[in-house]
Amino acid sequence: MTEMGPLPKFQQLQLQMTQMIRSPETSLYHGECLGGLPIAPRRQAVYQRLFLNNMTDFIDRVFPVLAELVGEDHVEQLGRRFLQQHRAETPLFHELGEAFLQFLNQEISGENALDLPVWLFELAHYEWVEVALYVADEDNTECFDAEQIAQMPTVTPQTPLQLCPTAWPLAYQWPVDTICAEHCEQIQPKATFLLVYRNAEDEVVFIKLTRALFQLLWTVWQAETPLSFEQMWQQLIQETDAQVHAQRKVQAWQSLQALSLHAGILNISGAQV
Repeated sequence: MTEMGPLPKFQQLQLQMTQMIRSPETSLYHGECLGGLPIAPRRQAVYQRLFLNNMTDFIDRVFPVLAELVGEDHVEQLGRRFLQQHRAETPLFHELGEAFLQFLNQEISGENALDLPVWLFELAHYEWVEVALYVADEDNTECFDAEQIAQMPTVTPQTPLQLCPTAWPLAYQWPVDTICAEHCEQIQPKATFLLVYRNAEDEVVFIKLTRALFQLLWTVWQAETPLSFEQMWQQLIQETDAQVHAQRKVQAWQSLQALSLHAGILNISGAQV
């Protein structure tokens, strides 16, 4: 293997510039010379502030509740640490949300973590899902074909079902859908189950689920082939090893029928409803 020679001067400049932007307090250059080009400290500060402002603005827009709860100083700290420590692999702002989630999870559980609430990661995920589903590029054209939907037979417990590509079942350990500034000091763990989907108007909608209905939707979401309600229920009983009362089964079936009335959630035998 041949050794690589020194980097071209423009790449040296790029590396030095990014180091200066990420970590101004540890930069070795201090405006004296970057890649052979003198850059005054005042100009360096402009670049540093520009990138940090873009990062904090991104957090404010994608995670507005998080930003309100942790406060402006913590948002700036998070933005700076994200720039310094995380190497995002996408230049697209709408994809940075997932990278920020990975970083935030490390920040909350890491040795040098900021003083952040333990529920903050789940809240951030809940906020990110809306943006992620809104820009998801899955083709749901058939989901909203009114003529096709009108011709579909009535859903029965034996009807094979799938979830549409832009319908996601979610489970959280905290009540992420009710966290707000008014009571963030008294938040207690509470299992929360949601279905989020994109409708025909390209709106992202959240529906609260019971544990049993979430488990059914999770089962069909993970399945490689369509499953009927009866198959889902039997698999749920086997996996949870639970003696499920007949009344709960009736309630779950009624809830699933209700979901089938919303275009964009269920795929019935290859036709979307």
